[in-house]
Amino acid sequence: MPRIRPEMRLVLAFTLMSLLLGEGAWALTCHCHGEGSACISENNCTGATLCYLRVIYQQDRDSYVDYGCIDDFGGLINPSLICNRTMSHGRDETHFLCCGDYDFCNKDLSIPPRESGPSSSSSPVTPTPTHSPTPEKQENKISLWLLLIVTIIPTIFILNLILCILLGIHLRQYHRIRTREQRQSEVRSTGSDQIQFVNSTTCT
Repeated sequence: MPRIRPEMRLVLAFTLMSLLLGEGAWALTCHCHGEGSACISENNCTGATLCYLRVIYQQDRDSYVDYGCIDDFGGLINPSLICNRTMSHGRDETHFLCCGDYDFCNKDLSIPPRESGPSSSSSPVTPTPTHSPTPEKQENKISLWLLLIVTIIPTIFILNLILCILLGIHLRQYHRIRTREQRQSEVRSTGSDQIQFVNSTTCT
């Protein structure tokens, strides 16, 4: 099994770190509230790939609305199967809306009205923002880009610095080897000339 050189280990480590940081930089922060949400802090959850708004209309009980991160489900449910759909269970009706455009985007989703009559099939629902993103949301989006830039630029700089150092070490070793070979060649050439001179003197 080939061994990985120490300098290559550093390059791989920094590359992996940049990928992990880049992935973390794209995580969303969502509004989190309601019975079905597990908020890690007051009214928000972080580290999500999508934010959701869920509305459940119940026939014999009070209806309720909850907000949260799609990661609340532990990755056990495929978002494409539940997002932006209406699901009916008997006389109960569930609307599940998802978004991922900016932080707290699920606060801007309008609560859909109850559909007339129960249905056993699911039909698509188009989420409609109640208003355009507020300055707070725009600032969150800008801060996301700033975090991404602050993370990636130093990483690229460090990787380039490491590559330059490795290239310099390689060129220095190559120059030393060439110099050593040239000196050995000169020594051999000088020794050969001396032997020829001695032989010619002896013959004379």
